[in-house]
Amino acid sequence: MQDSPAFQKQRSPMAFHRLSRLSVYHEYMASISKDYLSQLIRQAGGSVIPDAYYIGTAKHESDFDPNNVTNEGNGTQSIGLYQVNVSEQLEAGVPGDLKDPFVNTLVFIYLAERNRNQIRQAGGIAPGSPDPWDMGPYLGIAHNQGLAAVLQTVRQYGINWPAYKTRNPDIAIVASGYGDDVIYQVQQFGNVAVGGKIGVSHAQVALLAGAGLLFAGTIHLLMSRT
Repeated sequence: MQDSPAFQKQRSPMAFHRLSRLSVYHEYMASISKDYLSQLIRQAGGSVIPDAYYIGTAKHESDFDPNNVTNEGNGTQSIGLYQVNVSEQLEAGVPGDLKDPFVNTLVFIYLAERNRNQIRQAGGIAPGSPDPWDMGPYLGIAHNQGLAAVLQTVRQYGINWPAYKTRNPDIAIVASGYGDDVIYQVQQFGNVAVGGKIGVSHAQVALLAGAGLLFAGTIHLLMSRT
């Protein structure tokens, strides 16, 4: 799985001006919808991490409020949808107001994909192979406790969210349901989740094709009798 175009560009300022701005009216919104958030991700160039992770994170970090600001104990401020700070914005190379949902999304995609790459390496995940089904909570740990903390956990215990919850039942990301809400590989009826994205298995394709042929044959038989 390759990094998204937005990650690969390292957030060139000129690239932002070429992207249409969905968030021009953010100052008048108390919160934004999940569909709108997905649109922002598409406008940012997309991400190799499914939308469900970003939506779950925005829910727990700001309750979808782009104007949310938290004064942290270390003197910094966590700002906007994903509660990112100015130093993270500078690292991502993204200009603009962090209360702007589009700017905040660009910064967070950069951070999430950077963290994902490091977690995959720490977990010994082979290049090109899909993320584990429970990668999302570990991305959440990286965002809240720092990348070093999650890398230490992954190196020692691997990626195993059920086991992590058993070891740490009272930690905030577990007790609040945050970790469960950012699990992004979701099984859906009739589909198989592959690498965090929904795809159809070969067996299902054959089954659907067979059903189509049966339906077509039935229609032909009925028409031949009229």
